[in-house]
Amino acid sequence: MKRIVIFLIAIIGCSVMSMAEQQQVNCGESVTISATPREHYHFLRWNDGNKQNPRVIENVTGTMSFTAIFAKDTFRVVFNDYAGNAVFTDSVAYLDTPVYGGTTPTKPSDAQYDYAFDGWNPNIGPISGDQTYNPVFTQTLRKYEITFVNDDGTVLQQTSVDYGTTPQYTGPTPAKDATAQYTYTFSGWDREISPVTGEQTYTAQYESTVNEYEITFLNEDGTLFYRGTFAYGDMPQTPTLPTKEADAQHTYTFAGWSPAVTTVTGATSYTATFSSEIVTYSLTVVSDDPDHGTVTGTGIFSAGTVTPISATATDDCWEFDRWSDGDTNASRNVSMDSNITLTAYFKQKQFTITITSDDETMGTVSFVH
Repeated sequence: MKRIVIFLIAIIGCSVMSMAEQQQVNCGESVTISATPREHYHFLRWNDGNKQNPRVIENVTGTMSFTAIFAKDTFRVVFNDYAGNAVFTDSVAYLDTPVYGGTTPTKPSDAQYDYAFDGWNPNIGPISGDQTYNPVFTQTLRKYEITFVNDDGTVLQQTSVDYGTTPQYTGPTPAKDATAQYTYTFSGWDREISPVTGEQTYTAQYESTVNEYEITFLNEDGTLFYRGTFAYGDMPQTPTLPTKEADAQHTYTFAGWSPAVTTVTGATSYTATFSSEIVTYSLTVVSDDPDHGTVTGTGIFSAGTVTPISATATDDCWEFDRWSDGDTNASRNVSMDSNITLTAYFKQKQFTITITSDDETMGTVSFVH
């Protein structure tokens, strides 16, 4: 009986791995051949394209050779993002090394850290099963801009401070210019300085003190009448009002201050002003004998006025003699510097009658009155 040799060769990919078996078969008989893959490999086909496994070879009539072609198993490879969501998948053959084909992974910064991609977990290498890779990130503590400003918004200090670190103000003590009304003292910041969790601005706060000013009140002649200290916004006043002595011609009444007193906005000086009223005096002119003499000039006159008076006899037998102040001028001017009463004195005229005897031996003369 004719015997025929059948060769079986195992091929993985294009490489001959081993001679699996050589079998002699009688001519005309049938034989079953089979291919058994090793772990992580699978049977693809026979070299003639037949994919049956096992496979029956019927009516063998000659030497035959069959090669079993095997292939590596493939595995699912998944690359995740930082949140565990798949961003790239691939099928990779046994013991091959996966290649990531996506964009460089990123992880959003949080309040505390910035993140930079630093590889995969596990490290990429030859695989022997399904594999999931998760990105690994290095973290860098974030810095934030911390700003200290004056209450007008002027920047006093600006620094970058690590997350979680309590910032410190190292500049000069904040100051605020005084106004006419207030003086300011730094009292702290608008909020408690706390560990950094983000950009923050601290604004200087101030306590205000109302300013006080010296207010001077002067007499009309420039001499000091009163000086006091008053707060901004107060209405200054003196404990008493100034006076001015009357003179021969005028009396004086306080009329106010120059300039007019207003609420305090700064150191100010005020000067007293007065209204004046002219003094008047009465002039009384009388006759000691109205039947024989008249007078003129009686009236009310302003102080300092010079006014005429006169005395006139009413008949030829009377004549003006003098005034009660001794002045002998019948018509005169009087200066009004007080109340005055003047009396005009009149007297009867007297004449001398002379009688003479031309000869006393012959006769005498005499008067009978």
